Amino acid sequence: MKFFIVLVLSLAVCSFVTAQETGETFSVGAYQPIQWDPADQELADLMNWGLENAMLYASAAGQLHDSEWHPVEVKSVESEVVDGINYDFVVDIQNTDGQSVELEFVVNYIKAENHASLISWQLRN
Repeated sequence: MKFFIVLVLSLAVCSFVTAQETGETFSVGAYQPIQWDPADQELADLMNWGLENAMLYASAAGQLHDSEWHPVEVKSVESEVVDGINYDFVVDIQNTDGQSVELEFVVNYIKAENHASLISWQLRN
C-alpha cells in the first residue's frame, strides 16, 4: 500500500515538473480563452452545429423573431476540459431586417465518440 501511494505521488510530482518545464497549463474544470480560427474545420463545424441548434431553441422559445438569422462575427471562444471539451461560443447574429443580437452557447464535444451536444444557450444584448 505504501508503495502505491509513493508511486502515485511520484507520478504527480513528475507530471507537475514536466508541465512547468514545457510551459503547458492544465485547465481541467476552468474555461480558458482560445483563438477563433475559421480554418480549424473541427472548431468551425462545432460552432456551426451549436449555432444552428441554439437558434432553433431560441426560435422555439419565442426569443428570436421569425426571420432569417445568420452569423456576423465570432466574438469569443473559450474551452473547458471536462468529460470531453466544453466550447463556449459568443457569436453576433443578424436577421434580414438588420437586427442583431449576441448568442452565447456551450457545446460539449467528446472526440473519441465523435459526439456533440448543446449544453446551454442564451441571447445577450
